[in-house]
Amino acid sequence: MNPTTSGSSFSSRPDPVLAEVRRAKVMLLERFGFDLKAMAEDARKRQGESGHVVIDASAER
Repeated sequence: MNPTTSGSSFSSRPDPVLAEVRRAKVMLLERFGFDLKAMAEDARKRQGESGHVVIDASAER
């Protein structure tokens, strides 16, 4: 199994990048009271307000 994708690591040193990603994830979830539906609705709202073209990938399947 590939150690970079298996979730384990041969190094005992903490990965600062991974730690920062995990902190950001918790902060984002806390902002929405750990409600994934509310977080997704907010993301869709911000996406619509951004003015960027949004492609619905599900329509291409």
